[in-house]
Amino acid sequence: MKLSIYSIQSTLFEGEAEKLIAATPQGQITVHLEDIRLEDLPV
Repeated sequence: MKLSIYSIQSTLFEGEAEKLIAATPQGQITVHLEDIRLEDLPV
């Protein structure tokens, strides 16, 4: 899936990705992008 991540000042990542992994104080979150349906996301 195409993925773009932006900060206020610049584009941090733009390209293809299979999953997004984020570190939090409580642990790690992994989102498998093929499981996300764009029509289910709020506008």
